[in-house]
Amino acid sequence: MFKTASLLDLLSNRAFAKASSFSTLSPHTSKEILKSANKMPFLYLLFPVFLSLISACANTPLYTNDIADTKSYIKKARAAGAAELAAVEFNRAVRKIEHAEKLFASGNLQEAQKLALEAQLDAQTAQAKAESVRSTSAFTEVHAETVTLRSQDPTIDSLP
Repeated sequence: MFKTASLLDLLSNRAFAKASSFSTLSPHTSKEILKSANKMPFLYLLFPVFLSLISACANTPLYTNDIADTKSYIKKARAAGAAELAAVEFNRAVRKIEHAEKLFASGNLQEAQKLALEAQLDAQTAQAKAESVRSTSAFTEVHAETVTLRSQDPTIDSLP
């Protein structure tokens, strides 16, 4: 904000300095100064528009990153077996990201971002659930083998 004010002050001071020196200039130079002074209001109108465009571009979130990140989480969940082991959560994530892409294409950026983040959480949940199911299954299998071995050989319990 301070840069804007100082630049506008500089422009107005320059125009004032040119206008105050009319008495010492030739008529030809005075006409040139009047022409440049007449262009100043245009600059005053153009400058705020330029600033607003720059600030709008700087403040625009990168919604495409959210969608890309969510797609990578869905790939990780699929690799963990979530499509089979946590199908409800995984399918919910896939439906949400597909809908988010449609919203993004139609220009509804904030709703697309919200849905992409929800899909990301669903994908993470599906991945965690799939890993949990695999871990539980592996534990159950190892436990069953241990019980079988202990029933076959009672001396196993006495080993260090």
